[in-house]
Amino acid sequence: MTPTQITIKKPMRKAFVGTIRPCLRKTFALSQSSHHLVGRSYSIRPFSSSSIDTNVAGTNHFDDRNLSVAGRETIRQILKKLQERNYFVTLPEDKLTAILIPLFAKLGANGLTTDFLIAECSRNDHFLQLLLSKFQEDLFEICKVLTTYCSLTYEEIFLMLKSIEYDISHSGGDVGVSGRLDVLLNLSGVEYGRNLGQLVLKCPPLIFAQDPEKINEIFNALRSFFTKKQLVDLVQYTPQILVMNFEELEQKYEYIFYHMGLGGEDFLGCKSWIEMSLEEMMLRHSCLVKSGRYHFPDPKAPQLRKENPEMSKIFDSSDEHFSTKIAGISLEEWNVFKMIERRAREEEDRDEPYVKVKPSLRKKFERQKKATIEKPSEFVFGAEIKDQF
Repeated sequence: MTPTQITIKKPMRKAFVGTIRPCLRKTFALSQSSHHLVGRSYSIRPFSSSSIDTNVAGTNHFDDRNLSVAGRETIRQILKKLQERNYFVTLPEDKLTAILIPLFAKLGANGLTTDFLIAECSRNDHFLQLLLSKFQEDLFEICKVLTTYCSLTYEEIFLMLKSIEYDISHSGGDVGVSGRLDVLLNLSGVEYGRNLGQLVLKCPPLIFAQDPEKINEIFNALRSFFTKKQLVDLVQYTPQILVMNFEELEQKYEYIFYHMGLGGEDFLGCKSWIEMSLEEMMLRHSCLVKSGRYHFPDPKAPQLRKENPEMSKIFDSSDEHFSTKIAGISLEEWNVFKMIERRAREEEDRDEPYVKVKPSLRKKFERQKKATIEKPSEFVFGAEIKDQF
């Protein structure tokens, strides 16, 4: 198999050629349409003239006399560990070293240890590609913004970028990141420093991917459901709400509000409702109702609300914890219940997953719910399971 050749041009010098060699267990191929190196289960950017900044070491830093012994040893260790994983970078070692030595020195001056660089560069392809990107200056400017606004360390920043496989070319640079941070500061009620940093670490796409106008749009739309204080608290606890699809959030909120009888305060301690599917939420609620563990809240009977499990316990629990600790049934019964409910809903063939309630008819709907709930449930979990086997 002929190796894919990648030419990297150096101003005022003869071009040199690096190759990506096919290897036994992991073979990389250069996609001409996407210009990405495609691995077994993921894609990474190539070491090419479009992605490597060969000027980062300066025009005359290819001289071996200017390369530190410690830096060369660091890079040798990285290459050795990559080879142990059957990854081969065939860009000449002296050229790769000339690019990475000054970069590692700069990162070291900002707190990244040699052990950290060796570990991350050798076990995460995206991390090494990020360092070799031609957008290195943009990368360092973004790091400066994040350390200034959020008091994040360089290690925290790079681990965060690695976790989301960040493409720096699509971020809008430091100006784009600082603009999103300004919006987040305004909406979240937090101040500069670690509190803001914690929000960013919880949901990196907020400052790297989401459009600032879209963030404001979602926040303002959510104000129809929550008070300003509730919404600020919600953003601080679950900032990912600002990057979710609003129509899906609205559908889930209305189900929880009208069919479960829960209000704004109940949402504040719950994380999973934002990302959990509506179907899963409805199944859990239905299971609790039929097992006698959940009653529609009635202002005239506040004790019922106290007996109901909190919203966070309903939605933030694993299947096993939910079934055994919250619903009071076995995991097997819970799995069978879901199967029965899904089958029943398929047979109903509804246009909407649940009955929509107009705000003006809410009181009437609640009276109907209360009358239905007061009737004894005929659902017996043990009997239903026996019917299935």
